[in-house]
Amino acid sequence: MNRCGNLIPALCATAQASCLQPCFSIFYVERATLQSRPFAWIKAYAQQRLGRGLVLHLTLIAGMVAMALSGSTLAVLYVLIGLKTLWELATSDVRESSADERRAARLDAQGGRAVVAGQGGATALAEQWNASCATARRHAIEDERSMPR
Repeated sequence: MNRCGNLIPALCATAQASCLQPCFSIFYVERATLQSRPFAWIKAYAQQRLGRGLVLHLTLIAGMVAMALSGSTLAVLYVLIGLKTLWELATSDVRESSADERRAARLDAQGGRAVVAGQGGATALAEQWNASCATARRHAIEDERSMPR
């Protein structure tokens, strides 16, 4: 029997094992830690990975088109930089800080009106606000309990 006939299947098996090894190692590491994570974290993590894949695929498609049209070998890099920047801007939490600033301004405005009306003033309103925030945090923690093992 020809010894070279067994060489190709052995090389294919080695190539498959070396390509699949990182996938399985990531799976086992994530499997061990996923049970201790809240659902909100898992959802954010999945969205992050989905976004990276989306940016990569759009970069390949749009980058090749840009390279064909411009003749520049750096067109793919420019497309990657642009798409990555746009993705980061689209998914950043900039709106949170502006919402906090609006909330603080509204609290000050309502507190000023309450002082005029004689209903306890800004301190009572701030205490009520802090109590409602603590209740909302407690409910969020209860809703996001980690999965039992």
